[in-house]
Amino acid sequence: MKNELDKEINTSWYELYRGYKHSEYQKGKGYYCIMSNKWNRNKKRVYLDPKLTRYQFRVYDDGKIERDFGYDKVDRIGYFLTVLRRNEEALGTSRRLNNKFIHIPYSFLHAVLGHQYSTSIIDDLVQLGVIEVNRPQVKGRGSNIKHWFFSLSTEMLESEVRERVVEHVKLNHNVLNVERSIELEGELEYQYELISKLTFSVQHKDAGFTVLTDNKKHSYSTDDFGGRIYTPFNSLKKELRKELFLNGERLVEFDMVASHWSILYYIMLQISISQDIPFLTLQENLRLKQYPVGRSWLQFYEDCFLGEVDFYKMIGIRLQSFYGVDRDHIKDSLLKDLNGPLQVQSSVFGLDRETYRERVYDDAIYWITGVKSNLVFNDYKGGYYKNIPQLLAKVEVGIMNQVWLKLKKQKIDYLSIHDCVVVKESDVEIAMRVLKTISNQFKGIRFKKK
Repeated sequence: MKNELDKEINTSWYELYRGYKHSEYQKGKGYYCIMSNKWNRNKKRVYLDPKLTRYQFRVYDDGKIERDFGYDKVDRIGYFLTVLRRNEEALGTSRRLNNKFIHIPYSFLHAVLGHQYSTSIIDDLVQLGVIEVNRPQVKGRGSNIKHWFFSLSTEMLESEVRERVVEHVKLNHNVLNVERSIELEGELEYQYELISKLTFSVQHKDAGFTVLTDNKKHSYSTDDFGGRIYTPFNSLKKELRKELFLNGERLVEFDMVASHWSILYYIMLQISISQDIPFLTLQENLRLKQYPVGRSWLQFYEDCFLGEVDFYKMIGIRLQSFYGVDRDHIKDSLLKDLNGPLQVQSSVFGLDRETYRERVYDDAIYWITGVKSNLVFNDYKGGYYKNIPQLLAKVEVGIMNQVWLKLKKQKIDYLSIHDCVVVKESDVEIAMRVLKTISNQFKGIRFKKK
């Protein structure tokens, strides 16, 4: 009987996690940690990011990876090999035969394999015949890992695979963060190619279009504050954008309605129903949940973000000054106060600052004060009051990224202007359907055709 059991174990695929669940408790042992394969006195938190998937290869399975590199490297190396396999699959047979080597961004390699071990792991995998590496000499830099190209061995390419869920918390977190930054780099390239195709009428050729005619890649960037992208197109004046054509068609803009405030509404609504805010880390979510959200504020402004009531008009009525103050002035004062420090002494529209804030924020002032007064982001950008603009920018970029992905899936060309997306006239109907799905996905977020 024992010999039969040994035979079954040897011929079956290796099961990495040995039947224990992450944070499972057993008396006398404590809590099980899936990353270290150890029992701990303290319960390890389960990370809230979506879990990645990877392959287990029959010819070089998880058991063999553990034997060669240790238990803690199984998910890391398994995911690295999966990235190579999926890239090979995406290339197709004919292209793969001609040029099978794939470049993987330096930041991605370190996120997956670890900063200290990536080079040694790659060298060992080459020695084991699992992967191949092309190490070109770069002038002045020699053979640098940043410029290496990778491929799986023929045996690995032809191996049977099984899909697994990646349970390694730190690996999930690192990969998702790097993928987001790589996506933004790809977005800049996409915008550059599209902006290069823009045309304008002859009579407007010299009317402020220099930034477009001198379209240079160094004019494209992302900030390190919230991840917003900057291009020559989104620095163009509104009246000039109306004179542009893409493939001979005029452009139509869709703008996020009251973007700062609708994003704030969405964030507080997520917290009020005990849900996490996407695009933020677990730690950032936990810090934001420390403070009581404005439930009365959410209820009072519901018709502004879920209905058709104009938010700025509603604020004007609450301030009892709408009929005497221009709507744009109200909007400007609101944004300055929301994104500015708490210690402001000046009055607004004849109201002292405390009264002004009571009428605008209602009970949301406690959450806003808490966020403006304490650490939220580890990449600290100055006074804590900057938490609010950084938070809004990060969530805005995340939402717009979803818009871009859905438009690309529908094969719709678009140009981006922070919280605004621009499409050709012939694509308006499809774009409206896409934006409707975004509104359903992120409650309170709506887009309006300009």
